[in-house]
Amino acid sequence: MNMVIFPEKKFPERAEFIRTAHKKTKKAELCTVDRAHAKERAKEVFQSLPPKKGYDQVAYPMTICKESAREAYVGYVKSEDNRKAEEWLRKELKKYPDGTDVMIHLGEPPKIKERHIHPLNENQNKTGKGETEKLK
Repeated sequence: MNMVIFPEKKFPERAEFIRTAHKKTKKAELCTVDRAHAKERAKEVFQSLPPKKGYDQVAYPMTICKESAREAYVGYVKSEDNRKAEEWLRKELKKYPDGTDVMIHLGEPPKIKERHIHPLNENQNKTGKGETEKLK
């Protein structure tokens, strides 16, 4: 799975919007990149949210994501803050072609349990085959 770690400290207002959207919609962080239909989804998603001076209309999942077509959470983020976050997101997502699944995650990468393998242990027999430790 491809993962984009959104820098919440660098873009706190947009990060807070995403966090609120996660809570309210119970949507996963998954985004299937689909630039070809983003403008159509934006028209549909923002039709009930009128423009507001000094603010950008934003959606989660983002309209670049195929998932945005289904009940996106919409709201406003100050334009000056949001445009920097949008530029960062565009740059990060540019490397993924349409159809790619990407997880958008806030903050630090999620911790993944590691498997520790010890080639030698007390249970090793004469053939050199030993046991491995279980996941911790």
